[in-house]
Amino acid sequence: AGAGGPRLARVWHGSENRIEELRRALEKDAPHPSDPSGSGPADYPWPGEALGDEPGGPGSALAYRLVAGGRPLGTLVIGRSGAAGFPDEITGLVEDLSRRVALAIGAARQYARQATISAVLQRGLLPGAVAEIPGMRSALVYEPCDKGGPSGDFYDLFPAGDGRWCFAVGDVQGKGPEAAVVIGLARPWLRLLAREGYRVADVLDRLNQLLLDDATEAADAAARALVAAGARPTPPGDGPQTRFLS
Repeated sequence: AGAGGPRLARVWHGSENRIEELRRALEKDAPHPSDPSGSGPADYPWPGEALGDEPGGPGSALAYRLVAGGRPLGTLVIGRSGAAGFPDEITGLVEDLSRRVALAIGAARQYARQATISAVLQRGLLPGAVAEIPGMRSALVYEPCDKGGPSGDFYDLFPAGDGRWCFAVGDVQGKGPEAAVVIGLARPWLRLLAREGYRVADVLDRLNQLLLDDATEAADAAARALVAAGARPTPPGDGPQTRFLS
């Protein structure tokens, strides 16, 4: 259910030639269980006319609210013809099925949120464009071995003024959101310091001091924000206090 109300996700019928009629009937009369937070069954009007039944013909349908983590995710409707109701063992079985379906949907949505967060972070780690150096051709390929989230590796190729160009390859110990924050701080500072005319040793010395001053605090704040948004917490021993940048 979105801002426009419930949306039909999937329809199934024992007879394939009845699926479209059933789909139209369900779209016309979406289920609205009385208890928005409960998962127990609620009566649903049997769509006999759409299924070619005689007016007032037998049939029963129940609607189960899909709830995970206290949040309603949707509704499961199940019905059968030729019966005035469902035996208790059937309603118990379907109620258990609806709980499992809700947990699966909730887990899938949480994984999707985590994957979106990781993709946004990963895009932020890579430069939007690399410098074109006169007289040279350059090509960069970035293939992190862990496709599930941002890694701790980064690269850059940029002009540093006075006909100078800088190439950098970096690695933060560990991976995940905190590593992404450290890279997000280090890369622009690296460019700025190099463009100020500092040599490599001086750039690294100043970058190190900046990271010591700010990176841990920023990484801690970002980790808390990401966990609040649904990301997984950082495993023990993989936090910002154990990170090194090379």
